[in-house]
Amino acid sequence: MENVLDVYHRPYDATRPVVCMDETPRQLIRQTREPIKAAPGRPAREDYEYERCGVCNVFMASEPLAGLRLTKATDSRTRVQWSRFVQDIAQAYPDAQRITLVMDNLNTHTAAAPYETFPPSQAKALWDRFEFVYTPKHGSWLNMAEIELNVMIKQCLDRRIDNIDTVANFARYPSCSIGTSPSCRFGKASFFRPPGRGCRSERRRRPQITIEQYRRHNGQLNTRSGSRK
Repeated sequence: MENVLDVYHRPYDATRPVVCMDETPRQLIRQTREPIKAAPGRPAREDYEYERCGVCNVFMASEPLAGLRLTKATDSRTRVQWSRFVQDIAQAYPDAQRITLVMDNLNTHTAAAPYETFPPSQAKALWDRFEFVYTPKHGSWLNMAEIELNVMIKQCLDRRIDNIDTVANFARYPSCSIGTSPSCRFGKASFFRPPGRGCRSERRRRPQITIEQYRRHNGQLNTRSGSRK
């Protein structure tokens, strides 16, 4: 975990950008009846029935310090698709000496994937352009690309879409955005706080007390009110 946090603490360097990558499957769903649009005093309505049209996969690459993102919709989630998206990331940074790529431990994110997609010389050249940083097991939430994915899903893909072309168009997502932009940055200080300096939800959490403490507290309240016998 600290390895990922150390990467997030690096100062911005255009020649060594820090890019976070993640992906998510999306189910393609078609309306069976024409939905009714919203009108004054009446919300939008859609029928509960729908038709399944398969699934697709959406890749997301995000550079938090520069505010840049790259998306791609594919018809499947394979090593070949992942390798081609990594190639897209490399082409998006032609002047970078080395790209630091933060991602999870998915079974397609391996060194063998580029060799299954490209000739050996091209695969090695592509792999050497990256410094791969993997999040720990059960720690994929450290990947800031998940924030971008959640924003994209809530603002753009949280609807019935029946074809991959529309998903790809919505996944570009500036045109669908409602004006919000995630500004969260992970750091060691977020995870190693001294006692009493937790997050707001932690400060509001009720303390755990024993039964004896509870009875003693109630007895004191009853004595003050004069109701204790």
